[in-house]
Amino acid sequence: MWFNQPEWVDWSPTRIAQHVVDTFDTVIDQSSYARSTAPVSFQQSRVTVASVQGERDYMEDGYAVGDDFFAVLDGHGGPHAMRIAQQALNHVVRATRPVRSSDARTLVRVMRETVAQLARAVDEGQRDEHNDGCTLALVVSRRDMLEGASRDVLTVASLGDTRVLLVEAHKDAVTQVHQDHNTNNDAEVQRVERLEPLINMRLKGRLNVTRALGDREFLSHGLSRAPEISIVRAEPGDMIIVASDGVFETLNNQQIAAMLCALRDESQRRRMSIHYASVITWLALKSGSRDNITTIVYHS
Repeated sequence: MWFNQPEWVDWSPTRIAQHVVDTFDTVIDQSSYARSTAPVSFQQSRVTVASVQGERDYMEDGYAVGDDFFAVLDGHGGPHAMRIAQQALNHVVRATRPVRSSDARTLVRVMRETVAQLARAVDEGQRDEHNDGCTLALVVSRRDMLEGASRDVLTVASLGDTRVLLVEAHKDAVTQVHQDHNTNNDAEVQRVERLEPLINMRLKGRLNVTRALGDREFLSHGLSRAPEISIVRAEPGDMIIVASDGVFETLNNQQIAAMLCALRDESQRRRMSIHYASVITWLALKSGSRDNITTIVYHS
């Protein structure tokens, strides 16, 4: 179901896109968009961002956008780890930025060091005062000449269940760059249980994510800070979506891709600009998500 409204259940992505374009400015102004006292929505170059508290009594999502990177973080057990990592991201990415290189091994090595520095920053910032954690989905971009044309080369790092999706414009197809690092992932369960059995499918009976920043008390119980890292080469027109699990509480990868492609086609037909991240965030809320929701959409 796309929305709570029964009459919209069978609507196609194209019809929903048309409705969104027609009514979105009105909808955004309604209090039903988010209970958050300070919803965020902005556009920077080729990036759109939307972040809302939603139905939660507190906000643990965060994001960061720089000249050549963007990231979403989702806190659990408190917002402290998320805030420390959020504040450190710009400095750490700049400090570990490689010399101009397209070598995949170099890009992966640098990203691994970037995440390691973030982990150290969180540990030093928390010390003994807090013991919460956060997920991380970080994308660092660069432009390279490939086959005579300029292309985006994206280095993607993931810890936890904040997703990165690649929507390929020429195929209208979607790929989840990394699988969720949580106890719904059989490979992660097997890795954790080599050290210690899960309790009620959670680390120590409490934590669902299996890779994260912070969470010191879970490190000896299977939690990993080793990021999954990939190199993604995006074609012109492709879109990268980075979103917290509040989006995927009610929408799946295919629905999001279909909606973005329909919005792209509708915006081109009408020759108008669409704030893609706000649309995805609004769709998640209208379809029943009760979590914090943060969405970044990057246009290659």
